[in-house]
Amino acid sequence: MPDLEKYEKIERTTLTMEETAKYMGISYWLLGQQVRKNEIPHFRVGGKVLFRKKVIDNFMEEQEKVAFDKLYEK
Repeated sequence: MPDLEKYEKIERTTLTMEETAKYMGISYWLLGQQVRKNEIPHFRVGGKVLFRKKVIDNFMEEQEKVAFDKLYEK
């Protein structure tokens, strides 16, 4: 049996649909709509939709900036 302690723990950098919806604080359904409309960065592997956590963080920051700019545009 291989010594598993020799291997570094691999930290995941991707999130599933369910994990991303929870992370963003939105419903699974709404996230699915955004994916279908290509409104949110994602990619597919073997039919599974995945999201990179750092890309989602950047996406949310950009959305926040857009909303803030629109608020004070007047």
